[in-house]
Amino acid sequence: MKTPSLKQVEVAIESVASEAVEITGPILAISLISAVVFGVVDALNFLLVEETLTETLRSWKIFPKGTIPLVVGGLSAAVSILVAVYIRQILAGYSHLLESPFLDATGVIIGTIMVILGMKLYTNLFPTILHRRKVD
Repeated sequence: MKTPSLKQVEVAIESVASEAVEITGPILAISLISAVVFGVVDALNFLLVEETLTETLRSWKIFPKGTIPLVVGGLSAAVSILVAVYIRQILAGYSHLLESPFLDATGVIIGTIMVILGMKLYTNLFPTILHRRKVD
């Protein structure tokens, strides 16, 4: 095996350094917004579709007992991932996005909390509209 020359090593280091991205406030904010959007879409999708989809799947009588929540959760997550990847691609066109599981988890939690608070506010402002679904 041939040892790389000093020039080859310098070129390799320069190419890696040129690809490194400085973590700035805007990059962090856009990355977090992307994760929050996923959390909101996931929570809304599950909140709005879960009841209807569960009843539909029960009426088909093809799923074993206890598996319908898995199917509903899986479908909800799949749709949310599709939407989130599309939005992430759009945002990536404007700025480099950070890839971090911590950032993604934080965004999902924030997005879910936003949906819960929004639902609470909505049910307090318009209690008669949501006669079928009660939110604690």
